[in-house]
Amino acid sequence: MPAATPISVVVITRNEAANIMDCLRSARALSDDIVVVDCGSNDATTRLAALCRARVQIHTWQGYGAARNLGAALARHDWILALDADERLDENLITQLKNQILERGRVYRFRRRNHWEERPIRFGTLGFERIARLYHRGDARWNGYAVHERLTGAFRVQDVPGNIQHFGIADPDFYYRKKEHYALLSALTYARQGKKAGLLKRFVAPLFDAVKSYLLLAGFLDGAIGARLALTTFRYTARKYALLHRQRERLLKLERQPGRNGPDEAACMIAELKPLPSSAAS
Repeated sequence: MPAATPISVVVITRNEAANIMDCLRSARALSDDIVVVDCGSNDATTRLAALCRARVQIHTWQGYGAARNLGAALARHDWILALDADERLDENLITQLKNQILERGRVYRFRRRNHWEERPIRFGTLGFERIARLYHRGDARWNGYAVHERLTGAFRVQDVPGNIQHFGIADPDFYYRKKEHYALLSALTYARQGKKAGLLKRFVAPLFDAVKSYLLLAGFLDGAIGARLALTTFRYTARKYALLHRQRERLLKLERQPGRNGPDEAACMIAELKPLPSSAAS
C-alpha cells in the first residue's frame, strides 16, 4: 500500500556496499522514489543502489548538509525522508508513515534504536535518541554544520511511533575512529562560529556527559557496552574541546587550504595536526 502522502527517500553514501541494500529494501517498502547521493564510493555501493532501483547522483563532497539538500532538490516528491546507509525503517514505522497525514509546517521525528554490533543499546545517551528526518522541502533544509547537521526553518516537531534501526557500531574500532573525526569536525564548526573552550568546557563537560550517559540515563544497565559508550563519550567531548582550545587558529588555517573539501577532509586534517598531549586527549 502506498503512503497517504507520497514520500521520497534520500540516502547519503560513501563506501556503503555492506549496508546499502538492506537500507534501500526498507525504504522501498515506503517509497517509489529513492535518491542516493554518493560522495566518492570506490566499492560496489552505486552499482548495488542501482540494482535496488534507486536514482544515483554522484556528488563532490561539500558536507553532510549540502549532500542532503542536493538529494532533496532531486527528489520527485516534496516530502523527504533522510536516511543514512546504516539505517533501516522497521515495520511499525513504515506502517505509521503510510497512514500518517503529513502537515505543512511540521517536521516528523522518530526514535532511533542504536545497535552495538547486533545488540540493541537500551540505555545511555544512545538508548534514548530521537531524530527529526521527515520534512517538506518547502519548509526546511539542512544547515551547513560539518557534523551533526540539523534541519532549519520555521516548523514544529511531531513524534511518530516506530523506530529507525541504526547499525552504526558494527565495527567498534571503526566507531572509535569515526568519533575522533567527529570531534575534529565539531571543533572546526565551533571555531567557525567564534566559540572558545574555557576550563568548564574542557574539564567539566566531558565528565558531565559521561556521567549523564552512564548514571543519569542508566547506561550501566547495558553492562560493558554502557561503560564503553560512556568512556567514548568522555573522550569525544574532551577531544573536541581540547582541539578547539589548542588548535583553533590552525583548524581555520587548514580549512582554508586548497583541496580541503573532499570526503577525507577530517582524516587529512587529523594527520596534519600535531598530536595533543595524552592528558588533553583523554
